[in-house]
Amino acid sequence: LPDADVEQLRKDIEEQVKQSISNAQRDIYLRIQDVVSHMADKLANYDPTASSRKDKGFFRNSLVDNVRDLCTLIPSLNVTDDPNLAHVLKDLEQVTRYDAEDLRKDGMLRKDTAKDAQRILDQIKDYM
Repeated sequence: LPDADVEQLRKDIEEQVKQSISNAQRDIYLRIQDVVSHMADKLANYDPTASSRKDKGFFRNSLVDNVRDLCTLIPSLNVTDDPNLAHVLKDLEQVTRYDAEDLRKDGMLRKDTAKDAQRILDQIKDYM
């Protein structure tokens, strides 16, 4: 192949790699957004004084476990060493300090954790 064609192929491949990395980073943030928005919503709508389970807005133990699982995945998914993603990881670890049962029992803890989750959501909107 002529040098010009080889150069064009190299540029095309580099652009495809950059686009793939960009898409992968965006997917990480979308995944975080999905899991954390679920947590923020469930915690904010939980009412232990409600008479029926439907009105309580119950949540399962997996609410916290899903965020914890995400925390274990993020370091291996952060292939570009994105400092914003590293910062989000630290924040995510903070919202998983307490188990779901603790969040069910303690209204103030639940409220604070819901606020922290919402703050993370607001933060990652800037990164996306």
